[in-house]
Amino acid sequence: MSSKTYEEDIPVEEDAPRLDKYCALRGVNRSIFSDPQTVISVEGRKAKKSRPVTKGETIHLHWTEHSFDGLKAEPIPLDVLYEDGQILVIDKPAGMVVHPAAGNWDHTLVNALMYRYGDSFSTEDDEECGDEIRPGIVHRLDKDTSGTMIVAKTSAAHQNLAAQFKEHRTKKRYIAIALGTFREREGTIHTGIVRSARDRKKFSVCPLGEGKEAVTEWNVLRQYRDFALLSVVIRTGRTHQIRVHLASIGHPVAGDPIYGRQDHAPSLMLHAFSLTIEHPESGKPMTFRSPMPGRFKRLLRPLPS
Repeated sequence: MSSKTYEEDIPVEEDAPRLDKYCALRGVNRSIFSDPQTVISVEGRKAKKSRPVTKGETIHLHWTEHSFDGLKAEPIPLDVLYEDGQILVIDKPAGMVVHPAAGNWDHTLVNALMYRYGDSFSTEDDEECGDEIRPGIVHRLDKDTSGTMIVAKTSAAHQNLAAQFKEHRTKKRYIAIALGTFREREGTIHTGIVRSARDRKKFSVCPLGEGKEAVTEWNVLRQYRDFALLSVVIRTGRTHQIRVHLASIGHPVAGDPIYGRQDHAPSLMLHAFSLTIEHPESGKPMTFRSPMPGRFKRLLRPLPS
């Protein structure tokens, strides 16, 4: 991976409600504002991307862009649920990392996609797409989360799908095995989610108005003695959202090494069961499903209800 650092001063020529949107209208790639290493200041003072800006001020940006110059194609088999000229939908296995990062430079989904489609399958030269690190990737699943995942095969499909996810026009349903006995059959968790100041790999709930808003709806499909099989719908797509939310109500996902506690699950019991999107070309609603994985069945089969 190679990295390059950039700095830019942007004079504010008219009042605007958000700094990041103002910069985007002047050609700045909005993806840099999602990078916690990006430094933003206005008139020499550190600022948030959501800060309003006023005519006459100057915005200073300092950011780093990464690219995978030596990305290797690898013959990794994919479980394809659907494919056409615009999209690929797969059942991602637990344990597969979506894109290369520190500690996971190969054996990722991106490596598999490069092998399947060749070196041309990349959006890194498309400035409008703004996704140098994840060729074709419009959303992610954690390494140990399995299930339904969609990949864009064209720049137009990438932009369309990215907008759908950003505007929460997709519907994502998961199944999870959570620890403990639920007193209610269903519920909604609506909080803010914020990155931990002590551990940058962890997140926690916070009051609404702080962090990023997150909404998780859960329903008990079957209660076992020590576990419950849940159907979970997320109305937002925050990092670790389901894991953080279920842990916050005392029912962490079984096998979760970060937010859970020691249990008998062999790995994280979280699976993206279905995904509903509007096809980026036809606009037709489409729902894709990945069946319950074997690790769920093996854990639940011997459990008493």
